[in-house]
Amino acid sequence: MAAKQPAAKRPTKRNAPKGEKTDSAKRIENFSLAYHAEPNATKAAIAANYSEKTAASSGSRLLRSDKVQARLKELADEAASAAIATARERQEFLTAVLRGQSRATFVTREGLTEGAPDFPSRLKAAELLGKMQGDFNKDDDGSVKPTVIINMPQRAMTPEEIEAARAPAG
Repeated sequence: MAAKQPAAKRPTKRNAPKGEKTDSAKRIENFSLAYHAEPNATKAAIAANYSEKTAASSGSRLLRSDKVQARLKELADEAASAAIATARERQEFLTAVLRGQSRATFVTREGLTEGAPDFPSRLKAAELLGKMQGDFNKDDDGSVKPTVIINMPQRAMTPEEIEAARAPAG
């Protein structure tokens, strides 16, 4: 007959290896993540492996916990910071507009069409990039010295457009 193996102990504050979360800490984390995704304490408690019978009271108790409140604040702050564009993202977007690499929708007589940004949009993107990068700094006398040179090639004109441009107005 084989010898019985002692049952593995569940990690507690005292016997958990360093860096490993206890069952209680894991359940608190799971509850916080579930509650952040869907703010319903009972459903979050069930998702965190609390008994369905006691989920309502467990969820209510957990919501009053300082640890859960702190974790929910961390999760909200992370979500908020992820929603805000960084300076680099704004510069990459403006650069794509400036270079005509982004797409824009225009209203024409035929309806909506999609294409590269128009010249005024590209010019505005160049101006905003210049401001962001400090290209329009003031001198000591207060005058502004622009240092941006804009050279944005447009699409090639068709032969018909060239002829129309050469024709006298009238």
